[in-house]
Amino acid sequence: MTQLSVAEVDALAEAAHRGQADKTGAPYIGHVRAVAAGLAPLGAELEMAGLLHDVIEDTEWTAERLLAAGVPAAVVETVEVVTKRPGVPYEEMIRAVAAHPAARLVKIADNAHNSLAHRAARLPFEQRERLAAKYAAARRLLWPAVDRQHLETVLWRVNPALLAELPDSSRESGGSGGGLPTERTAAGVTALPPPGRDHSLRSTPSTGCWRRCRPTAAGGWCPCPAGSGCSTRRCRRPGS
Repeated sequence: MTQLSVAEVDALAEAAHRGQADKTGAPYIGHVRAVAAGLAPLGAELEMAGLLHDVIEDTEWTAERLLAAGVPAAVVETVEVVTKRPGVPYEEMIRAVAAHPAARLVKIADNAHNSLAHRAARLPFEQRERLAAKYAAARRLLWPAVDRQHLETVLWRVNPALLAELPDSSRESGGSGGGLPTERTAAGVTALPPPGRDHSLRSTPSTGCWRRCRPTAAGGWCPCPAGSGCSTRRCRRPGS
């Protein structure tokens, strides 16, 4: 049987979730597409699993039907692992997810999108606080189980604000590839370090304008302010 492409899986997910809304009232397909986008740099099967991660739990689709439709078996397996089961405590489910190499990345992306501040702000206070504690507890189980560079890649693409929760040692040891931001220079495209990494703005000899870059709430960068005299105003690694 011919297996579905990412585009075909996207269409399947859109049809399956048609008419559904997430906790904030937004169309549900937006959530699964955001999760999939965070996983896209890590491979097509993970991207498909992101698109389908709630389809067994929240729609009439079953694992058998997904297989019959041409969804790769590895993708269906991952979706089954992240699917909540009646009677299974949440922490037990998260521990099972953390033990599965693909499922834990899908759940990290799902958790990151559900933890976005602007989405949480639309919820009632008590629900927002309860979910924030639940998601934070899940991160403590999931994050140590994954490669740091993969973790940074997913967080940067889905919810950069969560990078601030990483220990400094994790950020320092991560690579500069994956989904990290880049800048185009005369020498080509160079990856910038993730938010929080120790780096500085290059100064000009005439101004001596050295200022630390720092992540903003939106996950961007804090450049030298206008009028500071710094003519470069770009994030650089120390010594570059």
